[in-house]
Amino acid sequence: MLEFSDRPYVFVPPKMNRLVLALMRQYNLRRLLGSPAKRLSRVIVTNPELLHAVRSTAGNRLLFLPNHSTHCDSEIMIECHRQLGVRSLFMAAYDIFLRSRLEAWVIQHCGVFSIDRDGSDRRAIATAMETLTAGRFALTIFPEGNVLFTNDSVEDFLQGAAFIALKAAKSLDGPGDIHAVPVSIKATHVTDARPAICRRLTDIAVTAGTGFDRDRDVQAELRRIGMIVLRRELEKHDYPLPEGADDDLGAVLRAVATAIVEALEAEIPRQPKPRDTLVDRIRAIRRFVHEFLLDPEQADRHAQAHAWARQAMLAFRVSSYSGDYVATKPTVDRVGETVEKLMEDQTSTMPPAYAERHAYVRLGTPVSLSAYRSAFEESPRQAVQVLTDEWEKAVQAGLDGLNAQLQTPGAELFSP
Repeated sequence: MLEFSDRPYVFVPPKMNRLVLALMRQYNLRRLLGSPAKRLSRVIVTNPELLHAVRSTAGNRLLFLPNHSTHCDSEIMIECHRQLGVRSLFMAAYDIFLRSRLEAWVIQHCGVFSIDRDGSDRRAIATAMETLTAGRFALTIFPEGNVLFTNDSVEDFLQGAAFIALKAAKSLDGPGDIHAVPVSIKATHVTDARPAICRRLTDIAVTAGTGFDRDRDVQAELRRIGMIVLRRELEKHDYPLPEGADDDLGAVLRAVATAIVEALEAEIPRQPKPRDTLVDRIRAIRRFVHEFLLDPEQADRHAQAHAWARQAMLAFRVSSYSGDYVATKPTVDRVGETVEKLMEDQTSTMPPAYAERHAYVRLGTPVSLSAYRSAFEESPRQAVQVLTDEWEKAVQAGLDGLNAQLQTPGAELFSP
């Protein structure tokens, strides 16, 4: 994942323009997907008939909920929508509007609007609800919130999408319904990517002051090099790596991230809520820092605030590694994802793709939101949690189904 922006947040509304969208779809298909940065030669929607069946009653009142494992997912969904004949608005982090004025103008006129991922963005929520109730366009939200490079494993869905969907369904007047569509995206390499992955891992190792031993098992080398990168990064912030890291890497990573968060909460100070997850706590710190940096009366302490922001980002990055993603099934795709994630975290830049890929998209069974209206009225929190869990499981089931049928070089074990 890349850095968060500390620029002042200004809501960017969607300004859908059919001509701009049509041109963008063709540009995306002919140039972006196959570019050196993406190297996606095909996007295959495996079961489009599932959506065609529900559109007769739902129309455009559709909420697409894809997993978010690569930096190409937006482009994949643009092509998916083109193939399905759907025009959809996208909710996206404010950061993408800060890259360039031209890019911001284009994506805004393709129907993208901003969300403040560090705070409660009422205008974004209202725009999303209005989109779902009006039915002119569909809506696409990535419930994982961040690119975490775990394409085979869905990370925890944030509850915002379910809250928006249920609030919209509750306010819907007259006939009709809103349907949520879980979407499983699987990007897989269609050529032998092992040499390219090894070259990239070598670059990471050299930058970290070590080397990559090609005679050793790549999984062991990836773990060793990753620990060196982690240790060096933690030392910059005066957080020593605990003993026993090789025994249970996942537990150690969680302990390190928790220690960083607890230190920040004590310094700010902030008392976490009982229900807060580690990610919730990190986001709350980020929200505090963001507001602190916008306060002119705190100008003399902005250097300290930037240090807090860097530490919060470090905790976020550390906590995003599961510790066993590659170990449970060391395929070429999984090893490559982890190397890509490690390089991005090491350099804070988005590395280009290193081999040709195909993206497979499987639609989950559309979920009627009217069935949840009474439950939402009785217990909003519980209804949101139940629906979020259901969507998460549906996307994971779709990924499992896609993986069961894959016969690509990326699905092979890295070291058979």
